Amino acid sequence: AAFGLSTVDSYHFTDGTVSNVNVLGSNEIRITYSDNNHVKAEGLKPNSSVVLYSVAGSAIQKVSASAEGVAELGLPQAKGIYILKTDSQTVKLVKE
Repeated sequence: AAFGLSTVDSYHFTDGTVSNVNVLGSNEIRITYSDNNHVKAEGLKPNSSVVLYSVAGSAIQKVSASAEGVAELGLPQAKGIYILKTDSQTVKLVKE
């Protein structure tokens, strides 16, 4: 599967310190790096799809959110820009 970058509505950036905030608003998704090799999404619809794409639009990894609305994906070893797409948000990730 692929998608054009023109379909990205907005970008949201955070660092790992924000993950200490426990309360999420309704329809709010939190994306955090758990380290430089993994990214975690919280506040998802249970069992919804989360897909990691290369910047070229190729699907790299697809997982389903848990019943609690949490998904964790492994990032590729290569440095670069990746796109994380949930059912309601698309986020640009930069791996350094």
